Amino acid sequence: MAQVLLPQEDLGRRYFPELESGVLLSATTWVQGGFQSAANYLGLARCAEPDEDEARDGRPFDTLKIAEVFDYGRVLVGVPRDAPGVRDRDAYLTYVTRFLAHLAERTRGRILCLFTNGRDLAQVGRDLTEALTGTEVPVYWQGMGVAKEELAERFRARTDSVLLGLDTFWYGADFPGETLEYLVLARLPYGVPDDYHFAQEASMGSREQRKRVYMPRSLARFRQGFGRLMRRESDRGCVFLLDKRVIEPRHRAFLKELPIGGLGASFGGDATDEAVDPKRLARLVRGETDLVLREAFAHMGMLPDIERRGLDTPFAEGPPPGDRQADGRGFEPGGSHAAPPPSHRDPDPPTDAPSI
Repeated sequence: MAQVLLPQEDLGRRYFPELESGVLLSATTWVQGGFQSAANYLGLARCAEPDEDEARDGRPFDTLKIAEVFDYGRVLVGVPRDAPGVRDRDAYLTYVTRFLAHLAERTRGRILCLFTNGRDLAQVGRDLTEALTGTEVPVYWQGMGVAKEELAERFRARTDSVLLGLDTFWYGADFPGETLEYLVLARLPYGVPDDYHFAQEASMGSREQRKRVYMPRSLARFRQGFGRLMRRESDRGCVFLLDKRVIEPRHRAFLKELPIGGLGASFGGDATDEAVDPKRLARLVRGETDLVLREAFAHMGMLPDIERRGLDTPFAEGPPPGDRQADGRGFEPGGSHAAPPPSHRDPDPPTDAPSI
């Protein structure tokens, strides 16, 4: 007879009770303001409280949250309110392509954009490559016929580039320093329901499955994606969330997973540790695309350079990046990136960052 596989049952009933001791270490076991979701999903709670038919004592577990090493005051999080809804696929993907092209021309690349759907990524990859023709900003994307390991190496080797990725790039990629300064999350990483998902729902009930499995996994992946930006204590940058559902009440659990200050009561309060210095929390900017981009460029000290190159045109009015080649206002080969403002000049050496 077929049986639905529930990780917490096998791990909590058979695996963990046999161990003398163990340590589970991950930056994404802290979800929804605590360790309980991870403890339930991994079977630790099940191990601690055996069923009546189990001839064993419960095995307690301890948890410890290490203080954050990164200064997220060096990060700006932007949410464009005027982005099309993700359900209007054509309009949404056109917007994503235009946003990336507009951003890449002004920042000279240094962009990682994470997708949840391969078909969307391929379309944006092709359209963005065409849009950036003549700017000397190459676009690397999963599905272009190059192994993901080589894509990562090309992105590291050429700072002035754009990388579009799926899957492992959400959690298995490390691009410290100037290679990655602008992170774009194209869509909230809700999992796609499959046969396994529906089997779990039948076994656990849809409400319980969503609470104990589906949402914790989605929120953990979101945290992992966000964690691609800060890999050294000296890193800085901007994160753009192009799925505007993230500021809607039904989806605000995602923003609460991030080290953002001043979310306020409408978001259920800040999900960060009360002991954290507010100055070390990221700043959230919500508004029209032009406002979000301008605040991001100001955060990175890029506005003078953008104005000098004649690229201070509004997002809604700017011509396609490739059209600037003729009047000499486009990408400058070998041009230097604007120097960071004094508050961001940090000579600290690289540190080993946890794999978020």
